[in-house]
Amino acid sequence: MIGYLKGELLFLGEESLIIDVGGVGYEVSPTLDAMGSAVPGDPIEVFVYTLVREDELRLFGFATLQERTLFEELMRVSGVGSRSALLIISQLGEEGFVEAVLTGNPLPLTRIKGIGKRTAERVLLEMKDRVSKLYKAGVAATGGPAIRVTGGLLEVQEALLQLGFKRPQVSAAISALGERKDASVEELITEALKRLR
Repeated sequence: MIGYLKGELLFLGEESLIIDVGGVGYEVSPTLDAMGSAVPGDPIEVFVYTLVREDELRLFGFATLQERTLFEELMRVSGVGSRSALLIISQLGEEGFVEAVLTGNPLPLTRIKGIGKRTAERVLLEMKDRVSKLYKAGVAATGGPAIRVTGGLLEVQEALLQLGFKRPQVSAAISALGERKDASVEELITEALKRLR
């Protein structure tokens, strides 16, 4: 089983990329966070889930081990296949997905192509205990205390994502802002932008 790849980005397509590792090209279906802002010729590293079926051998790429674990857990949910699981992790990001599950909010999931209300509710129900175990005592994937992205911080997060910043950058900026309840959304966005430049 392939669990990790590090090499040079050889090709970048809409749904897959090829990583050259010592002259061997591995085709990987990555999350958006795993792709980052890499362009062909850049070094790249991904954690890999190897899907082996009778008629299929496919590699999925993730930015972190936690992303990969969430993907594996999602595929155990009835009615969620590898493609849907990848879309969920890719479009919501690790923090966005965990937030949706812990708050029981199906709306972000229903915005994903192919995920209806019934499937979204099933994902929330089946993933709640699994996510709680993965993120015990509010410890985030980074190993530090989790910042609950709600209210003003949620608006800041959405604004920064709309401006084209990548989710890992946005998450780091949001964490740095902390729980500043006294600041307005505009002030928080201004401060976050300073950190992102």
